[in-house]
Amino acid sequence: MGKTFAAETLGKNHFKRLAVVDLERNPDWHAVFDGNLDAKRIRADLEILLNQKIIPGDTLTERCIPLKSKAARRAA
Repeated sequence: MGKTFAAETLGKNHFKRLAVVDLERNPDWHAVFDGNLDAKRIRADLEILLNQKIIPGDTLTERCIPLKSKAARRAA
């Protein structure tokens, strides 16, 4: 079972909503996490990007992060 599948299953079974923040398909969304890390600001920005309300306790937020290439891992 993959991580994404597990998170989606958890979200569907135990939360009213699931918000998927896919940074691999939307690399420009990384900017949301730059600078001010205030949770309320991040949530407001994500709500706009996702066109979805994120309600603490009701919404599971899943973040998909792109994996580094082999060349990037070797360079690090």
